[in-house]
Amino acid sequence: MNLLSNFSLFCFDFDGLLVDTENTHFLAYTKMLSNKGFALGLDFPSYIKLAHHSSGTALKDYIFQKFPQITDDWASLRGEKLKIYTQMIEEGNVKLMPKVEEFLSFVLEGSFHTCVVTNSPKKDIDIICNHLPLLNQIPKWFTRETYARPKPHPDGYLSALNYFSDIPREKVVGFEDSLKGIEALKAAKIFPILVCDKKLLETSFNDLLHLESLSLEKPL
Repeated sequence: MNLLSNFSLFCFDFDGLLVDTENTHFLAYTKMLSNKGFALGLDFPSYIKLAHHSSGTALKDYIFQKFPQITDDWASLRGEKLKIYTQMIEEGNVKLMPKVEEFLSFVLEGSFHTCVVTNSPKKDIDIICNHLPLLNQIPKWFTRETYARPKPHPDGYLSALNYFSDIPREKVVGFEDSLKGIEALKAAKIFPILVCDKKLLETSFNDLLHLESLSLEKPL
C-alpha cells in the first residue's frame, strides 16, 4: 500500500480485474460459434492469450483463419456474441474478483479519486452494477461509448486524464489484467500495474519487466 499512497487517481479496468466476467465472455464466444455449427477449439487459457493480446485483433484473426467459411463480418459476430453475453449477466452470472471488495473499499474510503476505463458498453455495466452494488460507489465511468478507439489504443485513458485534468500525470495509476490494457496505459503515459494470474501470462508479458510497471499475482 506504500506504493499506492503516491497516487491521487486510481484508474481501473473492469472485465477480469474488478469483475470475474472473462469466463462468461469465453462461453459467449463459444456459444455464438456453436450456434453457427463451429467449435471454438480453445481452452480458457488459450482464449485469454488471444483476447488479451496487445494487437487487439488476435481473437478475430484466429476465428476467421480457423473458419474461412464464415461470411459474417466481425461486427456482426461480436454483436451476436454480446447478445449472448448480456443474457448471461442478466441471469446474475457475475461476481467480484477475489479481494476486490477489500481493496476497492480501501480506495473508496480514502482520499483518492477513482474511475473505470473499460471496453464494455454502458448497458452491460449497468446490469453488472445492479448485481454488485459496491461498484456503484465508483464515481466516474468511461465506457465504450465515451471514446473513439478501444484498448490497446489509449483513448479511454486519455478521456480520463482530460476529465481529471487538475491531477498531475505522475499522480495517476492504472490497473489492468491484460497486455492490451497495459499498452493503453503506456500510450497514455499512466503508471501501469499489471494484475494477472501467472498461469495465464503470455511470454510477451516478460517484456514489461523493463517498464515502469509492477506485476502482481491475483488475488489483488
